[in-house]
Amino acid sequence: MKRVLALVLLLSACSGEPAPPKFVDTDPCTLLQSGDAGPLDSTARAGRECTYAFGSTTVTLELREGQFDDESARLQAGGGYGAVVEDRPMTRRCASSACEAVVQVREGELLGLTVTKQGEDDNVLGQTTQGLALKALERLPK
Repeated sequence: MKRVLALVLLLSACSGEPAPPKFVDTDPCTLLQSGDAGPLDSTARAGRECTYAFGSTTVTLELREGQFDDESARLQAGGGYGAVVEDRPMTRRCASSACEAVVQVREGELLGLTVTKQGEDDNVLGQTTQGLALKALERLPK
């Protein structure tokens, strides 16, 4: 009986669902898709950073570790302001057809975005940046 119980426990431990990928293991090129900011032309990955080309819009998304308050203060010092995306704090700074943003995923885990589109109004580009942050957050492992 003890052998059967041990075998059942062993098999149940091995047959569970695999754990979802952790934040540090997530491929940043999987977080945005065609249609998020127009048709997706190409992606280029470098470490934990992915650059997406959506027509005339270029998005660089980076998964990084750090303190949100530090990154937020840096952006706010340059004229940035705070927002909230899916109950997570975000700070963005937009100027000259480019937005830089940081979103706190969890304590110590940050999503960095840089969005550029020539000739785009900074307010519209800021809204686009916030929308892309939401899409990326929805696709991150929980």
